[in-house]
Amino acid sequence: MQIRHIATFDAPAVAALHIEGISAGFISSLGIDFVTALYQAIAKSKSSFGFVAEENSEVSGFVALSTNLNELYKSIILKKGLRFALLLASKMFSLKRIKKVFGTLFYPGKAKKMNLPPAEILSIVIAPEGRRKGQLPR
Repeated sequence: MQIRHIATFDAPAVAALHIEGISAGFISSLGIDFVTALYQAIAKSKSSFGFVAEENSEVSGFVALSTNLNELYKSIILKKGLRFALLLASKMFSLKRIKKVFGTLFYPGKAKKMNLPPAEILSIVIAPEGRRKGQLPR
């Protein structure tokens, strides 16, 4: 197994793992194209990064992190805002989903008001076949 920094070309595999591993999550509900674009943005971001675990040339797990979630959101909106808006447009047919999008966008401001640190673990997923292979220390 090899651990390396996440790259933009990993985004489709990471997005698929995200949707499979966090199937009930809000981000997953936005579809594979949106989630892929999100991980491409994370891989390119100056305020975010991640690692993938690769086994037999396939991504078997990942972790995505941000040193500043507000900066990540700003860079996505400024650099890829139109693309993300178009990807979201077809998903915005429910008031509940619209509220979740705005809640997600305004979360960094709420976190700042609560004196929470700007860094966050965004997501961690391991493919089902890779789980429970480790040994706990005794």
